[in-house]
Formats: sequence, structure tokens, C-alpha cells
Amino acid sequence: MLLVVAGAALILGVIAFGLLRGDTFGSIDSSIKFLQASALAASGFRSTALPYPALALDPGQMFVPFDPPYVFRGATGYESVFSSGYAILAAPVIHLGPGVLRALSIFGGAATAAGTAWLAERGPRWVPAVLITFATPMWYYATASGETTLALHAASDEHSPGSVQLGFAADNLAEFYDRRDELGLSFTQPPTEMHGVHIARLRDIDGAETSVSGPV
Repeated sequence: MLLVVAGAALILGVIAFGLLRGDTFGSIDSSIKFLQASALAASGFRSTALPYPALALDPGQMFVPFDPPYVFRGATGYESVFSSGYAILAAPVIHLGPGVLRALSIFGGAATAAGTAWLAERGPRWVPAVLITFATPMWYYATASGETTLALHAASDEHSPGSVQLGFAADNLAEFYDRRDELGLSFTQPPTEMHGVHIARLRDIDGAETSVSGPV
């Protein structure tokens, strides 16, 4: 198991810091998470409100570079839709720069590989770990800043071993849900606030459950 973790972390580290630039962001998600963690650290762990340095020049906030569905207006300013748990984890080391977020992603990727190996029931356990880590988009999410979004869940009656659940984002989840009959969609869960964001669940044409997140 330790060899799986060490091997996955080493290869992911080479990709993240050797083949890719460690001081850049690959998506808006990554940059928002960086700002969220930076804001939490700067406030002494009192607030995750995203700072807007140009407020004096733009009091009407017409040129704020934050757009839904990545942020929403809160009582103290703009807030990220992403979990505050990640900001709490990253804030103590955020002063080291964007590269530290890649290190956290690599740790998440290596942990996913280890979890896959642990859950394997037959054959060499390192095989499914390698396949999950490098033959799926996992390698990207485990090398981008703050982008580890894949997760492993224990099998249950509702989720059989080996099943996958996709997730999508909608610009207006409430409108999307209201049009369910028009679009011919069968929802198993209406928009419900979970982990700081609203999530709805539906069945695709093959009967697989899919989640959709976004503002309402």
C-alpha cells in the first residue's frame, strides 16, 4: 500500500512540477479556491469573504472579476461556492504560493490511489490504483491547483461496486429544475443545499444517477 501511495505521489509530482508550471492556475475553480484560502488566512480565520482591492475605484462593483456560479453575494461580500473545509486546510500554508495547492491535490490523488487499492477485492491491488490514477481524468485533477474533485465512496445498496456518478453545473439550477417536464428529466432529489452549494439529482436515459449543482 505504501508503495502505491509513494509511486502515485512521485509520478503526479513530476507531472505537476516538472511538466506543468506549478505557479499557475488551470481553471477558474483553482483561482477562486486560492483567493478563498488567502482571505481566510488574512482575516485570522474569521472570514472567507473574497477581497476586492479595486473597491475604492469601483464602489458600484461593476467590474468585479467574480462570476456565478463560482461565487455568490453574502452579508460580508462575495463568497466562494466551494467548501470552506478546503480553505481551512489550505490557509495555513497558502503563503507558500499556488504551488502548495498542487501539493494538496497530489496528496488527494495519492490517497485516492491508495483507497482504490485497498478496496480491490481480487488480483494485484496496484492495477486498479494505476488505472484510476493515470487512465482517467484523475491525473489532471491530482496535478491542478485545488482541483481534486474525484472521490471514492463505499459500496451500498444504492451504489454498487464499480459504479460512477457524474456531476454537472448549471448557471441557474432553479430554472433548470423548473423545466424538468419540458426537458423530459426525472429528478430523484430537488435542489437541496449541501456543502455550501445547491445540488439536485436526476436519472439519465440509462437509469444512472447524476448530480447537478448551481445557484438557485
